[in-house]
Amino acid sequence: MIICSINNEIEEWDKILAKNNQPKLIESAFFNIYIQLEIFIREQFIYFALGNSVGSYIPDRKLEFNSENQLFEIIRGDNRFVDYFSAIQRCGDHIFVKNPFNLIFNSTNYHDDLLKMKHIRDFIAHKSSESRGRYINKVLNTYGIQNFILPGDFLSQKLKNKKYSYYSNYCNKTSEICSILLNDKILLNI
Repeated sequence: MIICSINNEIEEWDKILAKNNQPKLIESAFFNIYIQLEIFIREQFIYFALGNSVGSYIPDRKLEFNSENQLFEIIRGDNRFVDYFSAIQRCGDHIFVKNPFNLIFNSTNYHDDLLKMKHIRDFIAHKSSESRGRYINKVLNTYGIQNFILPGDFLSQKLKNKKYSYYSNYCNKTSEICSILLNDKILLNI
């Protein structure tokens, strides 16, 4: 079974940020945690698609793969790079009888935040005009923020009517996603 190390990553960054919560450090923390989330979801998808179990949950599959390479070739298609979030949404229902990832990708509670997190991550990583535009339109503007602010400054702000920051909110969502995909009692009820 895959063990989610993201909570450890969050705890390590919380220790660092407790001493120094500069926006650039918050940005780095977010970026590293998001990358860990991408890796976790990708690995969990591969794990389930190959028929492995979590506790008493064994995913019923429509398609069976002989190897990870075979799965990769199918989800990659003609692309050089695989965006696993898109691939899981595109292929999951074709692979699984009941797609366990629909608990995340079909839930507005998680899907919307995952998209925003992806846009923040893309802007941090690429700093392109395209990623900046998506960050402004799909993140800042959806929260009613009209003036451009850097991701670290945004992440350190508190959500309206809440006592916690956007960074903390995204860390909590990340932990919840891991818990869902590692909890056989939840997965057995899909």
